[in-house]
Amino acid sequence: GTGSASGDNKAIEAATQAISSPLLEEVSIGGAEGILVNICGGKEMTLFEVNDATSVIFDSAGSDANIIFGAVIDEEMHDEMRVTVIATGFNKKPKKQPTKEKLFIELTRPEITMKE
Repeated sequence: GTGSASGDNKAIEAATQAISSPLLEEVSIGGAEGILVNICGGKEMTLFEVNDATSVIFDSAGSDANIIFGAVIDEEMHDEMRVTVIATGFNKKPKKQPTKEKLFIELTRPEITMKE
């Protein structure tokens, strides 16, 4: 999902929009195995704003997610900030359990002989 905002709380608003995108269709990024985050802002964007945006995503993602993020300056954006989130690894199939080897035992009938 993608979100963009401007103003005092632009980082938090843009990140919240990105993880609340209609593209996610009732799926939380909390179930994602991997997440890519791109943060783009004007030349006035601060590391504090980058931290605010990533904190929203980290808090929603869960501790098991592998999160990679980057931040870039786009001088044409001025006061605007854009956050793009790509999440993957939903509905991970359970690991296939090793099959137990079947044990076959060969049974033989004892020979019975009659003595006269």
